[in-house]
Amino acid sequence: MMIKQTSAPEQTIDLVLVDDDPNTLKAISRIFYMDRIQISCFDSPLKALEFADRKIKVIVSDNRMPCMSGIELLNEFRQKNPRATRILITGHADMESMEAAINSSQIYKYISKPYNSEAIREIVFEAIAKYDEETRQIDKSANELSSFENAQRQIELYEKAAKEVAHDLRNPLSTLRLGLELVEDGISSKHDNSTKNFLEASLRSIDRLTVITNQLTLSEKIDQKQERIFTDLKQVVNDVVSIERIAAKRKRLSIEVESPDVECWARIEEDKASRLLFNIIGNSIKYTHEGGVRINIRKNESRIDVEIMDTGDGIPQDKLHWIFEQDTRLEDHANIQGSGVGLSVCKEIVTNAGGELSVNSVVGVGSVFLISIPRANQSGTEVQDSVERN
Repeated sequence: MMIKQTSAPEQTIDLVLVDDDPNTLKAISRIFYMDRIQISCFDSPLKALEFADRKIKVIVSDNRMPCMSGIELLNEFRQKNPRATRILITGHADMESMEAAINSSQIYKYISKPYNSEAIREIVFEAIAKYDEETRQIDKSANELSSFENAQRQIELYEKAAKEVAHDLRNPLSTLRLGLELVEDGISSKHDNSTKNFLEASLRSIDRLTVITNQLTLSEKIDQKQERIFTDLKQVVNDVVSIERIAAKRKRLSIEVESPDVECWARIEEDKASRLLFNIIGNSIKYTHEGGVRINIRKNESRIDVEIMDTGDGIPQDKLHWIFEQDTRLEDHANIQGSGVGLSVCKEIVTNAGGELSVNSVVGVGSVFLISIPRANQSGTEVQDSVERN
């Protein structure tokens, strides 16, 4: 039978005592008579196990009991309530075999008979303090995890907002720039320099806003494998070129696209494909002063290739191997606006999509960037090497 229990099931029990001798239970309980702790006493290990799902700090059990030994009880108790600290009272003569059994049951400490009241009290309060400290550490970790998860949610919200702002700003900025360029082209020589200076300053301000808009999306860390979302790269290229054509027109550069007559589905998210192409095509226009940019889209057996060729400054051979590293900018281009993270992010986008990004360049002749992304069907399945030749 149960000798004594706490009043509320949800209340934490500081100490559970188990012994088949009621007199021993009363004697040990009296040791804590002056202490304000909750104690439950059981003269049956089976009854004690019924309380194993309660919040219990410490359980003290005698080892020799008729239906179940103390070691067996504490071992079962550990399975049901691993947080409770377990203490065994034993009068066993063979302490070597007893210690082996205690270790296998992960018992905190054992008390040898005949026991000393003060020793029991000291060990029990030591075990309660251990439980309380572990609880504080668990609560601290839970709070830190909760704070981290909240911070992660905030970051995700900020990234989503930045992405939406960048998307909303890009087209109006391009339209505004085109309008100012048309005004600038229409100004006759009779207008004073202040008007021209104002227009040029306005165009530079729009350029700076465009750089900031691109940074809002391009500086995002891409550290997870992309989901299997499929995109028509041909459509994305055409969308990007329709916007970048304004910048090319201002520099009097040509920009041409050659593509198949059919859709070119690839295994890459549309948003990431757009960022990738905006950056590389934008760079080609930025660093080209005569000639233009040509984009070839090829639909191969298992991949979609996008080749971006320009007649720009070119990149020295000894610097080609590190242009995809973060914060890398060529010294010769230090006066041209840019974030210095674009190509490193582009490399991550392509790599995470299972593709490849490479570059060949000759100084004074131009550069060729090749983007190769695994091909997919419009239905959302990836095309294997042996399927569908074109």
